[in-house]
Amino acid sequence: MTEREFTLKHILTDVEKFEQNDILYSPEKDYFVFGVGWKIRIEKNNERLGMYLYANVTGNQEVHADRTMKIFSKNKEKIHSKSGSSVFENRGDPPRVSWGWPAFIDWKTLEDEYLDDGKLKVEIHLKITQMAGFPEEIAGFSRKELRSFGEDMKQFSDVTLKVKEQKFYVSKLYLSSQSTYFGTLFLGRFQESEKSEIELKDVDPQYFQYYLEVIYAENSIDGSMTEKEFTLQYMIHDVGKLGEDESLYSLELEHFGVKWKIRIQKKNEHLGMYLFTNVTGNEEIHADRTLKILSKNKEKTHSMNGSRVFEKSNIGFGRSKFIDWKTLENEYLDDGKLEVDVHVKINKMVGFLEEIAGFSRKELRSFGEDMKQFSDVTLKVKERKFYVSKLYLSSHSPYFATLFLGKFEESEKSEIELKNVDPQDFQYYLEVLHLENGIDVADMFDTPKIVEKCEDFLVKESKMGLKKKLELAGSYRLEKLKKLCMGQIKSKADISSVIPEDPSEMDPKILGELLKKALVFN
Repeated sequence: MTEREFTLKHILTDVEKFEQNDILYSPEKDYFVFGVGWKIRIEKNNERLGMYLYANVTGNQEVHADRTMKIFSKNKEKIHSKSGSSVFENRGDPPRVSWGWPAFIDWKTLEDEYLDDGKLKVEIHLKITQMAGFPEEIAGFSRKELRSFGEDMKQFSDVTLKVKEQKFYVSKLYLSSQSTYFGTLFLGRFQESEKSEIELKDVDPQYFQYYLEVIYAENSIDGSMTEKEFTLQYMIHDVGKLGEDESLYSLELEHFGVKWKIRIQKKNEHLGMYLFTNVTGNEEIHADRTLKILSKNKEKTHSMNGSRVFEKSNIGFGRSKFIDWKTLENEYLDDGKLEVDVHVKINKMVGFLEEIAGFSRKELRSFGEDMKQFSDVTLKVKERKFYVSKLYLSSHSPYFATLFLGKFEESEKSEIELKNVDPQDFQYYLEVLHLENGIDVADMFDTPKIVEKCEDFLVKESKMGLKKKLELAGSYRLEKLKKLCMGQIKSKADISSVIPEDPSEMDPKILGELLKKALVFN
């Protein structure tokens, strides 16, 4: 959670044109990380490629770091790398602001195996172990706390947790409902369960602050909780081969009970782009849509917006002249491939089952009978009961603080009826207040619900790299994530990309499965 690690990636061009002692840099402005500007330098020297990492440290600043430098072969199946540890500082003659290898790889091998039309893909992974001479907020990872558990929260707490010299004011019932560790500590037959202040040992206060922030994670309610929105993203191949009036379709995917697909067409020297649904009968979908294509270098996009009603007589909408064909070929096609993106926001659905049209979905968290033992008040909304913690709700809402802790008749009741509220809306509200995230601390304090939710996010939503996902799968025993990652490994190059420099750092079971795959590929 606190390690300073990052990766610089860059594709250097025209490397094949290098003469003796020629030098090329990556742009420093692209890599300003942890208060330091970083850039990659390569040079040709004595028929070898030299590769270095520069840091713009000044004055008495020091950056102690472990670094791994890599280059990738043109077919991505081979990687050449070297690792080392260095201190970047502005002292000495000359100053030691750069580190690397003058003979990283011989030039002949570079040309034969690694240059791709003169381009070289380079990558440097850096792990900073110490920083000196920097402001505390950079060197010490200090950052604004997302939530306070200090004196200002004392009135909403029923127990104080002391971690070294720092005190955290929290709710027993809420922590017990999140963690079996705290459930046992607070509600079990231990001496601590009677104490108003408990000391936690072998825990760093900053880590515990992170943990509590995760447990109590707050997000404001926005439309994404209930709005029906999604994005279709595809890479469509062989677009450059389309003849007049010919079309290509994306795969068909289902969202909110409806199947959707993208169609592109060449007509009158223009690209047409359309979105299709499979609505039938009296079904209607009122939606806003944004059609978008991305340029080959991802620096440009071309898009058009509109609002439509999809119905049986009009199942598809789009633009017949989305972009002229010449511009498409020059700026957007990448070896015949086109990256397309369609974002859809559904405003209304007619003629569908209520669970589709009414946004019903699996609840993210239960507040039913199974949470009764962790609650001290029941909130009744129409015919539905919600079992919650007074202190936790009070700490999030002035309304509930007044209701539960003020001088009102309700403050003494064990069950309170809330009027003029929809049960489903209140379920959403509670889910937001109890929003769960973060995997490290969840595992530390045995909080399985958060671990499970994190795994679902990693499987369904996260854009994290394959190597990191596989590392998390091994560290936290995430079987669904491991299965997903293994399914994405389809070559020896994929295996090489996920195995760490020191294979002993990898989970033994995962390493064994990778070795079996390697034998199959051989």
